[in-house]
Amino acid sequence: MIRELTEDEVEFDLTIEEMDEHPQGFFATGNKKADARAVASIIARLKSGDLWAWCVVKVTASWGGYRESEYLGGCSYKDERDFKRDDCYADMKAAALAGLNAKLRAEHEKLRGLEVLRVPE
Repeated sequence: MIRELTEDEVEFDLTIEEMDEHPQGFFATGNKKADARAVASIIARLKSGDLWAWCVVKVTASWGGYRESEYLGGCSYKDERDFKRDDCYADMKAAALAGLNAKLRAEHEKLRGLEVLRVPE
């Protein structure tokens, strides 16, 4: 068994990608006017080039050439700093780290299968 990596040993990378789905329908607060204003604000920000207005956030944990990513769509934040203050960021880092550790455990098991037992002379 190998020990699990910790956050301090892993490099985290945060990127955003364009969200394919329209923001309409993601807001269902029960207040149609407020929902329409929120969607209009997002669309205006997108038109001005602000990708943080409506995006998919990707958090990647990397170590020793191994990588594991966690995605969250339907995000609307002021900027990266705003997103990092949200609990979602910590949750995504934890999930990416857990995925990376699982990948490393699986690789370790595969490599153990290649071990050759030495016969005493």
